[in-house]
Amino acid sequence: MSPYSLCLAFGLSRALADFQDASALFQVQVGSIDPSLAGVSAAGPVSLAQDEDAFDHQPQIIRGPKPATEWEMKRIKTERSDMKLYSFNTTDLYLYGFPAEDDQSISGTLNRGKMWEGGSVGFFCEFLKSFPQRVDFLDVGANIGTWTIPLADCIRKKGFGGRVVAVEALKPIVEHLEASVVKNQLTNMVDVFNYAVGAEKVVVNGTKIEAPDEVKMNEDATNKGGSSIVKSGKVSVVKSARLTSMDEILAHRGYRFAAMKMDIEGYEGQAWRSARSLIKNPPCMLSIELNRKWLTSAGTPVEEVVGLLSDAGFEVPKADTIQGLFNTVLYQRDMPRCMGRFNGTWPIPAYERRQHDAQRRHEAFKQWRASSKQPEGSQ
Repeated sequence: MSPYSLCLAFGLSRALADFQDASALFQVQVGSIDPSLAGVSAAGPVSLAQDEDAFDHQPQIIRGPKPATEWEMKRIKTERSDMKLYSFNTTDLYLYGFPAEDDQSISGTLNRGKMWEGGSVGFFCEFLKSFPQRVDFLDVGANIGTWTIPLADCIRKKGFGGRVVAVEALKPIVEHLEASVVKNQLTNMVDVFNYAVGAEKVVVNGTKIEAPDEVKMNEDATNKGGSSIVKSGKVSVVKSARLTSMDEILAHRGYRFAAMKMDIEGYEGQAWRSARSLIKNPPCMLSIELNRKWLTSAGTPVEEVVGLLSDAGFEVPKADTIQGLFNTVLYQRDMPRCMGRFNGTWPIPAYERRQHDAQRRHEAFKQWRASSKQPEGSQ
Protein backbone atom coordinates (compact mmCIF):
# COMPACT_ATOMS: atom_id res chain seq x y z
CA MET A 1 0.00 0.00 0.00
CA SER A 2 1.36 3.43 -0.94
CA PRO A 3 2.07 6.12 1.70
CA TYR A 4 -0.82 8.12 0.22
CA SER A 5 -3.20 5.18 0.65
CA LEU A 6 -2.00 4.64 4.19
CA CYS A 7 -2.66 8.29 5.03
CA LEU A 8 -6.09 8.13 3.41
CA ALA A 9 -7.01 4.96 5.30
CA PHE A 10 -5.82 6.45 8.57
CA GLY A 11 -7.78 9.62 7.90
CA LEU A 12 -10.98 7.72 7.16
CA SER A 13 -10.66 5.55 10.28
CA ARG A 14 -9.92 8.63 12.34
CA ALA A 15 -12.96 10.43 10.95
CA LEU A 16 -15.15 7.42 11.71
CA ALA A 17 -13.88 7.30 15.30
CA ASP A 18 -14.49 11.03 15.71
CA PHE A 19 -18.02 10.63 14.33
CA GLN A 20 -18.76 7.83 16.79
CA ASP A 21 -17.38 9.84 19.69
CA ALA A 22 -19.42 12.86 18.58
CA SER A 23 -22.62 11.00 19.36
CA ALA A 24 -21.63 11.02 23.01
CA LEU A 25 -20.62 14.66 23.28
CA PHE A 26 -21.88 16.53 26.31
CA GLN A 27 -22.23 20.07 24.90
CA VAL A 28 -21.32 22.94 27.18
CA GLN A 29 -22.25 26.51 26.25
CA VAL A 30 -20.23 29.04 28.16
CA GLY A 31 -22.00 32.32 28.78
CA SER A 32 -20.41 35.67 29.38
CA ILE A 33 -22.29 38.77 30.45
CA ASP A 34 -19.50 41.08 29.24
CA PRO A 35 -19.49 41.04 25.39
CA SER A 36 -15.78 41.85 25.45
CA LEU A 37 -15.19 38.46 26.98
CA ALA A 38 -16.54 36.60 23.96
CA GLY A 39 -13.99 34.05 22.89
CA VAL A 40 -12.43 33.71 26.33
CA SER A 41 -12.19 30.04 27.17
CA ALA A 42 -14.03 28.66 30.16
CA ALA A 43 -11.81 26.83 32.58
CA GLY A 44 -14.16 25.55 35.24
CA PRO A 45 -15.52 22.09 35.85
CA VAL A 46 -19.05 21.22 34.78
CA SER A 47 -21.61 22.39 37.33
CA LEU A 48 -25.32 23.05 37.49
CA ALA A 49 -27.42 26.07 38.48
CA GLN A 50 -31.14 26.32 39.10
CA ASP A 51 -33.70 27.16 36.40
CA GLU A 52 -37.46 26.83 36.06
CA ASP A 53 -38.15 23.58 34.26
CA ALA A 54 -37.42 20.00 35.24
CA PHE A 55 -36.33 17.42 32.76
CA ASP A 56 -35.56 13.74 32.51
CA HIS A 57 -32.72 13.28 30.05
CA GLN A 58 -30.81 10.21 28.92
CA PRO A 59 -27.42 11.11 27.41
CA GLN A 60 -25.15 8.59 25.78
CA ILE A 61 -21.91 8.11 27.66
CA ILE A 62 -18.63 7.21 26.05
CA ARG A 63 -17.60 3.62 26.65
CA GLY A 64 -13.95 2.84 27.25
CA PRO A 65 -12.66 6.40 27.70
CA LYS A 66 -8.96 6.80 27.05
CA PRO A 67 -6.41 9.01 28.81
CA ALA A 68 -4.34 11.48 26.84
CA THR A 69 -1.23 9.99 25.28
CA GLU A 70 2.23 11.40 25.88
CA TRP A 71 2.31 12.51 22.25
CA GLU A 72 -0.98 14.40 22.65
CA MET A 73 0.23 16.14 25.80
CA LYS A 74 3.52 17.18 24.21
CA ARG A 75 1.65 18.76 21.29
CA ILE A 76 0.06 21.42 23.52
CA LYS A 77 1.27 24.88 22.48
CA THR A 78 2.27 26.99 25.47
CA GLU A 79 3.34 30.17 23.67
CA ARG A 80 -0.08 31.82 23.75
CA SER A 81 -1.82 34.61 25.61
CA ASP A 82 -3.98 32.45 27.89
CA MET A 83 -1.03 30.48 29.29
CA LYS A 84 1.38 31.72 31.91
CA LEU A 85 4.10 29.62 33.53
CA TYR A 86 4.30 29.98 37.32
CA SER A 87 7.23 28.98 39.53
CA PHE A 88 7.51 28.89 43.33
CA ASN A 89 10.14 29.45 46.00
CA THR A 90 9.08 26.41 48.03
CA THR A 91 9.26 23.79 45.25
CA ASP A 92 10.99 23.12 41.96
CA LEU A 93 7.65 22.41 40.26
CA TYR A 94 6.01 24.57 37.59
CA LEU A 95 2.36 25.15 36.79
CA TYR A 96 0.78 26.60 33.68
CA GLY A 97 -2.07 28.85 34.76
CA PHE A 98 -4.06 31.69 33.27
CA PRO A 99 -3.02 35.34 33.52
CA ALA A 100 -3.93 36.50 37.02
CA GLU A 101 -6.30 39.17 35.71
CA ASP A 102 -8.37 36.46 34.00
CA ASP A 103 -8.36 34.08 36.97
CA GLN A 104 -8.05 35.95 40.24
CA SER A 105 -8.73 32.89 42.38
CA ILE A 106 -6.37 30.02 41.46
CA SER A 107 -3.98 31.74 39.04
CA GLY A 108 -4.06 34.85 41.21
CA THR A 109 -2.78 32.76 44.11
CA LEU A 110 -0.07 31.23 41.92
CA ASN A 111 0.91 34.72 40.77
CA ARG A 112 1.71 35.58 44.39
CA GLY A 113 4.16 32.68 44.53
CA LYS A 114 1.86 30.42 46.54
CA MET A 115 0.54 26.96 45.73
CA TRP A 116 -3.27 26.70 45.66
CA GLU A 117 -4.52 24.85 48.78
CA GLY A 118 -0.91 24.03 49.58
CA GLY A 119 -1.64 22.96 53.15
CA SER A 120 -4.22 20.38 52.12
CA VAL A 121 -2.04 19.10 49.28
CA GLY A 122 0.89 18.72 51.69
CA PHE A 123 -1.28 16.75 54.10
CA PHE A 124 -2.41 14.38 51.35
CA CYS A 125 1.22 13.94 50.28
CA GLU A 126 2.17 12.89 53.81
CA PHE A 127 -0.74 10.46 53.79
CA LEU A 128 0.33 8.89 50.48
CA LYS A 129 3.94 8.64 51.65
CA SER A 130 2.87 6.66 54.72
CA PHE A 131 2.12 3.55 52.65
CA PRO A 132 4.95 1.02 52.18
CA GLN A 133 3.80 0.10 48.68
CA ARG A 134 2.23 1.53 45.53
CA VAL A 135 -0.88 3.67 45.95
CA ASP A 136 -2.69 5.94 43.49
CA PHE A 137 -4.51 9.27 43.83
CA LEU A 138 -7.74 10.26 42.07
CA ASP A 139 -8.36 13.93 41.23
CA VAL A 140 -11.87 14.60 39.88
CA GLY A 141 -12.18 18.21 38.80
CA ALA A 142 -8.43 18.52 38.42
CA ASN A 143 -8.61 22.05 36.98
CA ILE A 144 -5.12 23.20 35.93
CA GLY A 145 -3.40 20.61 38.14
CA THR A 146 -2.82 22.31 41.49
CA TRP A 147 -3.36 18.96 43.23
CA THR A 148 -2.39 16.63 40.39
CA ILE A 149 1.12 17.97 39.75
CA PRO A 150 2.46 18.16 43.35
CA LEU A 151 0.90 14.83 44.32
CA ALA A 152 2.29 13.10 41.23
CA ASP A 153 5.69 14.51 42.21
CA CYS A 154 5.10 13.27 45.77
CA ILE A 155 4.37 9.75 44.51
CA ARG A 156 7.41 9.88 42.22
CA LYS A 157 9.71 10.82 45.09
CA LYS A 158 8.17 8.12 47.29
CA GLY A 159 9.62 5.56 44.91
CA PHE A 160 7.09 2.72 45.13
CA GLY A 161 5.31 3.50 41.89
CA GLY A 162 1.77 4.76 41.62
CA ARG A 163 -0.15 7.25 39.51
CA VAL A 164 -2.42 10.26 39.69
CA VAL A 165 -5.62 9.98 37.67
CA ALA A 166 -6.79 13.48 36.73
CA VAL A 167 -10.33 13.99 35.40
CA GLU A 168 -11.23 17.38 33.92
CA ALA A 169 -14.13 18.19 31.60
CA LEU A 170 -13.21 21.23 29.54
CA LYS A 171 -10.44 21.29 26.97
CA PRO A 172 -9.02 24.76 27.76
CA ILE A 173 -8.24 23.67 31.32
CA VAL A 174 -6.96 20.28 30.27
CA GLU A 175 -4.43 21.90 27.95
CA HIS A 176 -2.95 23.82 30.90
CA LEU A 177 -2.90 20.65 32.99
CA GLU A 178 -1.27 18.56 30.27
CA ALA A 179 1.34 21.25 29.59
CA SER A 180 2.25 21.17 33.29
CA VAL A 181 2.50 17.37 33.23
CA VAL A 182 5.02 17.63 30.37
CA LYS A 183 6.93 20.56 31.91
CA ASN A 184 7.46 18.61 35.15
CA GLN A 185 8.36 15.36 33.34
CA LEU A 186 5.39 13.50 34.83
CA THR A 187 3.95 11.91 31.69
CA ASN A 188 4.63 8.45 33.12
CA MET A 189 2.95 9.37 36.42
CA VAL A 190 -0.33 11.03 35.38
CA ASP A 191 -3.34 9.73 33.44
CA VAL A 192 -5.38 12.70 32.18
CA PHE A 193 -9.00 12.00 31.23
CA ASN A 194 -10.63 14.88 29.35
CA TYR A 195 -14.25 13.98 30.12
CA ALA A 196 -17.20 15.18 32.14
CA VAL A 197 -18.40 12.44 34.47
CA GLY A 198 -21.96 11.56 35.39
CA ALA A 199 -24.52 8.82 35.64
CA GLU A 200 -26.07 7.36 32.52
CA LYS A 201 -29.49 8.40 33.83
CA VAL A 202 -29.16 12.12 34.52
CA VAL A 203 -32.14 13.83 36.14
CA VAL A 204 -31.63 17.54 36.70
CA ASN A 205 -34.32 19.60 38.37
CA GLY A 206 -34.28 23.05 36.87
CA THR A 207 -31.95 23.08 33.88
CA LYS A 208 -33.18 23.57 30.32
CA ILE A 209 -31.84 21.40 27.54
CA GLU A 210 -31.26 23.35 24.33
CA ALA A 211 -30.32 20.25 22.31
CA PRO A 212 -29.54 16.60 23.07
CA ASP A 213 -26.72 16.38 25.62
CA GLU A 214 -26.37 20.14 25.85
CA VAL A 215 -26.27 22.52 28.80
CA LYS A 216 -25.24 26.15 29.12
CA MET A 217 -22.38 27.25 31.34
CA ASN A 218 -21.76 30.75 32.63
CA GLU A 219 -18.12 31.74 32.68
CA ASP A 220 -16.92 33.76 35.64
CA ALA A 221 -14.70 36.38 34.03
CA THR A 222 -12.35 36.55 37.00
CA ASN A 223 -12.54 32.99 38.35
CA LYS A 224 -11.80 30.37 35.74
CA GLY A 225 -12.66 27.58 38.15
CA GLY A 226 -16.13 28.93 38.82
CA SER A 227 -18.01 28.19 35.61
CA SER A 228 -21.63 27.24 36.15
CA ILE A 229 -24.73 26.51 34.12
CA VAL A 230 -26.89 29.54 33.40
CA LYS A 231 -30.63 29.86 32.85
CA SER A 232 -30.75 31.29 29.35
CA GLY A 233 -29.29 33.90 27.05
CA LYS A 234 -26.00 35.80 27.21
CA VAL A 235 -24.16 32.83 25.77
CA SER A 236 -20.99 33.75 23.88
CA VAL A 237 -18.82 30.65 23.68
CA VAL A 238 -19.68 27.01 23.02
CA LYS A 239 -17.41 24.30 24.41
CA SER A 240 -17.88 20.55 24.20
CA ALA A 241 -17.00 18.10 26.94
CA ARG A 242 -17.28 14.39 26.31
CA LEU A 243 -19.44 12.62 28.88
CA THR A 244 -18.50 9.32 30.51
CA SER A 245 -18.95 7.69 33.91
CA MET A 246 -16.57 7.12 36.78
CA ASP A 247 -17.08 3.39 36.36
CA GLU A 248 -16.00 3.60 32.71
CA ILE A 249 -12.84 5.53 33.60
CA LEU A 250 -11.84 3.12 36.34
CA ALA A 251 -12.81 -0.14 34.62
CA HIS A 252 -10.09 -2.76 34.14
CA ARG A 253 -7.21 -0.40 34.93
CA GLY A 254 -6.07 -1.81 38.27
CA TYR A 255 -5.85 1.51 40.08
CA ARG A 256 -5.24 1.41 43.86
CA PHE A 257 -6.72 4.65 45.17
CA ALA A 258 -5.74 5.39 48.74
CA ALA A 259 -7.01 8.97 48.53
CA MET A 260 -8.95 11.27 46.23
CA LYS A 261 -10.18 14.82 45.74
CA MET A 262 -13.48 15.82 44.12
CA ASP A 263 -14.47 19.39 43.32
CA ILE A 264 -16.79 19.77 40.32
CA GLU A 265 -19.03 22.66 41.37
CA GLY A 266 -22.24 20.85 42.27
CA TYR A 267 -21.90 17.85 39.98
CA GLU A 268 -20.40 15.66 42.72
CA GLY A 269 -23.64 13.73 43.20
CA GLN A 270 -23.91 12.84 39.52
CA ALA A 271 -20.30 11.65 39.57
CA TRP A 272 -20.88 9.43 42.61
CA ARG A 273 -24.02 8.01 41.00
CA SER A 274 -21.74 6.76 38.24
CA ALA A 275 -19.10 5.35 40.61
CA ARG A 276 -20.43 1.99 41.76
CA SER A 277 -17.00 0.38 41.58
CA LEU A 278 -15.50 3.18 43.67
CA ILE A 279 -18.24 2.82 46.28
CA LYS A 280 -17.34 -0.87 46.58
CA ASN A 281 -13.59 -0.18 46.79
CA PRO A 282 -13.35 3.37 48.12
CA PRO A 283 -10.27 5.40 48.98
CA CYS A 284 -9.46 5.89 52.64
CA MET A 285 -9.52 9.67 52.52
CA LEU A 286 -11.54 12.11 50.41
CA SER A 287 -11.37 15.88 50.02
CA ILE A 288 -14.74 17.03 48.69
CA GLU A 289 -16.67 20.24 48.17
CA LEU A 290 -20.43 20.13 48.73
CA ASN A 291 -22.97 22.89 48.23
CA ARG A 292 -26.63 22.20 49.02
CA LYS A 293 -28.02 24.60 46.40
CA TRP A 294 -25.74 23.40 43.61
CA LEU A 295 -26.33 19.73 44.38
CA THR A 296 -30.10 20.21 44.44
CA SER A 297 -29.98 22.05 41.13
CA ALA A 298 -28.07 19.12 39.67
CA GLY A 299 -30.86 16.75 40.66
CA THR A 300 -28.88 15.22 43.51
CA PRO A 301 -30.17 16.48 46.87
CA VAL A 302 -27.50 16.69 49.53
CA GLU A 303 -29.26 13.92 51.47
CA GLU A 304 -28.71 11.54 48.55
CA VAL A 305 -25.06 12.53 48.16
CA VAL A 306 -24.39 12.06 51.87
CA GLY A 307 -26.06 8.65 51.57
CA LEU A 308 -23.81 7.67 48.66
CA LEU A 309 -20.73 8.74 50.60
CA SER A 310 -21.93 6.78 53.62
CA ASP A 311 -22.46 3.73 51.40
CA ALA A 312 -18.82 4.13 50.39
CA GLY A 313 -17.86 3.79 54.04
CA PHE A 314 -17.07 7.41 54.85
CA GLU A 315 -17.80 9.06 58.17
CA VAL A 316 -20.17 11.74 56.92
CA PRO A 317 -21.74 14.84 58.46
CA LYS A 318 -25.47 15.10 58.95
CA ALA A 319 -27.14 16.41 55.81
CA ASP A 320 -28.86 19.27 57.63
CA THR A 321 -25.47 20.69 58.65
CA ILE A 322 -24.53 21.23 54.98
CA GLN A 323 -26.06 24.54 53.92
CA GLY A 324 -23.73 26.82 51.96
CA LEU A 325 -20.31 25.84 50.68
CA PHE A 326 -19.00 22.86 52.64
CA ASN A 327 -15.38 21.88 51.97
CA THR A 328 -14.06 19.04 54.07
CA VAL A 329 -11.91 15.94 54.30
CA LEU A 330 -13.81 12.71 54.92
CA TYR A 331 -12.27 9.58 56.43
CA GLN A 332 -13.40 5.99 56.30
CA ARG A 333 -15.33 4.88 59.37
CA ASP A 334 -12.82 2.04 59.77
CA MET A 335 -9.55 3.72 58.85
CA PRO A 336 -7.26 0.94 60.17
CA ARG A 337 -9.07 -1.62 58.00
CA CYS A 338 -8.96 0.62 54.93
CA MET A 339 -5.28 1.43 55.44
CA GLY A 340 -4.62 -2.27 55.88
CA ARG A 341 -5.68 -2.88 52.28
CA PHE A 342 -2.44 -1.16 51.31
CA ASN A 343 -0.36 -2.39 54.28
CA GLY A 344 -0.62 1.01 55.91
CA THR A 345 -1.22 1.85 59.58
CA TRP A 346 -3.45 4.47 61.21
CA PRO A 347 -3.25 7.10 62.51
CA ILE A 348 -0.32 8.72 60.76
CA PRO A 349 1.69 11.49 62.46
CA ALA A 350 0.50 14.09 59.93
CA TYR A 351 -3.13 13.38 60.88
CA GLU A 352 -2.40 13.71 64.58
CA ARG A 353 -0.63 17.03 63.96
CA ARG A 354 -3.55 18.19 61.83
CA GLN A 355 -6.07 17.33 64.56
CA HIS A 356 -3.91 19.01 67.18
CA ASP A 357 -3.60 22.18 65.09
CA ALA A 358 -7.36 22.21 64.42
CA GLN A 359 -8.11 21.90 68.13
CA ARG A 360 -5.64 24.66 68.92
CA ARG A 361 -7.24 26.98 66.35
CA HIS A 362 -10.69 26.15 67.73
CA GLU A 363 -9.63 27.02 71.26
CA ALA A 364 -8.01 30.26 70.07
CA PHE A 365 -11.20 31.19 68.23
CA LYS A 366 -13.32 30.54 71.32
CA GLN A 367 -11.01 32.74 73.39
CA TRP A 368 -11.19 35.49 70.78
CA ARG A 369 -15.00 35.27 70.72
CA ALA A 370 -15.15 35.49 74.50
CA SER A 371 -12.78 38.46 74.68
CA SER A 372 -14.54 40.37 71.88
CA LYS A 373 -18.00 40.26 73.49
CA GLN A 374 -19.12 43.63 74.78
CA PRO A 375 -20.71 43.94 78.23
CA GLU A 376 -24.49 44.07 78.24
CA GLY A 377 -25.86 47.59 77.77
CA SER A 378 -22.71 48.89 76.09
CA GLN A 379 -22.85 50.54 72.65
